[in-house]
Amino acid sequence: MSEANQIKIRSRIISGENGVFRLYGILNRNLWDKDSKGNSIATNQIITQELKGNHSIQIYWDPKTLDPSLLGQELLGDRIVVAQQLSTKEEGNFIGASTPLGVFEYATPLIKEELFNDGGEKIGYEWVIGKITEATPDNPPPHLNPHFLQEH
Repeated sequence: MSEANQIKIRSRIISGENGVFRLYGILNRNLWDKDSKGNSIATNQIITQELKGNHSIQIYWDPKTLDPSLLGQELLGDRIVVAQQLSTKEEGNFIGASTPLGVFEYATPLIKEELFNDGGEKIGYEWVIGKITEATPDNPPPHLNPHFLQEH
């Protein structure tokens, strides 16, 4: 993914409570580009001036390009920015939500960090991907369900 094909959703204000934003992502370092600040470009991105209320972000990882070795790895060093708030008001938050992929759910936690301009002045916040938890069956198929493995 590169800046040329990354979709950036821009808004003046996001308000309300419990909104769900679904973003496309590629979980494969070989397919990531870097932006001008050195952040990895691996997902689409939300950019807003103001954020009010708590909202969830689901990352829908492309199953065709998924690198399973990245599941369970700390990704903070890759600096995958999924959302930015371009004001210092603290009235809202983005929370990483689980996303289905086949019979599995992947939890993608988001870390809120302060955002600074080139002069070192705080101008807002950004949310970056932390450690994606390993897949766990949502509803395991019968041959994996412990109930079906017991003798009756």
